[in-house]
Amino acid sequence: MALNLDRISKTVERYMADSVTVERKTGEAMNPTTMVVTPTWQEIYTGVAFIAPMGDPEGTRLGGEDIERIQYEIAIPKDSERVLPNDRVTVDVSNDDSLVDTVFWVRDEIPTTFQTHRRLRAFRDVSAV
Repeated sequence: MALNLDRISKTVERYMADSVTVERKTGEAMNPTTMVVTPTWQEIYTGVAFIAPMGDPEGTRLGGEDIERIQYEIAIPKDSERVLPNDRVTVDVSNDDSLVDTVFWVRDEIPTTFQTHRRLRAFRDVSAV
């Protein structure tokens, strides 16, 4: 049985209705006027994706605040650059308006035997109050 993974990959990409930007932290920069230090980012990928929740939210405490950590799977084309843990994913366009401008943090990439797309395990934190 011969598999045509490239053809399957293209089919999967056609169903990616969301659009995201993936960025990697490159360092920090200080504004000399305000003395505020902010992170600097390099764009790794911008383009189609699909986003789906994974499992139930985890309750946790972060910085003295109760939060729910919600895990998602974010799928992007397999030919995109490798995404690493702690990369930042921002939703640019989505069929779910509540996801637009949402920031996710990549936990890892989910390995698969027949990779037709990159499957990222990511999370976002939401106030539990």
